[in-house]
Amino acid sequence: MAKELPYFRFTLQEWQNGNITNMSDSAQGVFINVCVFYWARDCNITEEELMERFKTKTKTIQRLIKNNVIKRQNGIISISFLDQQLLELNENFQFFSECGKKGQKAKKNKAPLKPPLKPRLSYKDNIKENKDKNKYRDTVFLSKDELKKLEESHGKKNAQIFIDILDFYKGSKGKTYKSDYKAILSWVIDKAKKEQKYIPQRIKSKTVYDTGGKLGNMLPEVKNIAGELADKFKV
Repeated sequence: MAKELPYFRFTLQEWQNGNITNMSDSAQGVFINVCVFYWARDCNITEEELMERFKTKTKTIQRLIKNNVIKRQNGIISISFLDQQLLELNENFQFFSECGKKGQKAKKNKAPLKPPLKPRLSYKDNIKENKDKNKYRDTVFLSKDELKKLEESHGKKNAQIFIDILDFYKGSKGKTYKSDYKAILSWVIDKAKKEQKYIPQRIKSKTVYDTGGKLGNMLPEVKNIAGELADKFKV
């Protein structure tokens, strides 16, 4: 931990009031070097390690220990003011570490969950899906029943118009659909009407404009009544 903070506090008042001021200038210099070594080793050295490091100053170190400037207990060296600083440093580090963990956890809990990505229809899936359908133009696939429904509801010409619109869109945009028939029902018919490509349907030789496809969904009996009204009022 001391390695992460390459300096320690040196308080003048503590120095002046401590036993170190009773020592010689050379002993005070040795003590400063011992403090640097002690701090660099995370305040954890033995007497043997200290004497090995300062081989030429062993007598001075013994005097520092005798005057209680450096403490020794069971062969372990201790320097009180550095031990206190290391303790405070560890406590601060632990505190900020816990705050960081809590902050990350809270941020993670608040983060909105991303919905899973919807897999795109691949080229192989598209072929598999359309294997039982007939190809119209370059890109449109419809079954016989689907084409028949379009022709019955909107007429053969309109069915071909729908196919042309969808084929142009898919070819120019590179778009694929799981069901081209549903795509036509979803937006192609409305697009044909907005672009005035939709051909109005005839009922009993009279032109009746289909608004929104409602008339095309009437029961046959209702269609007959609509035709009779058209003849009567010469619509």
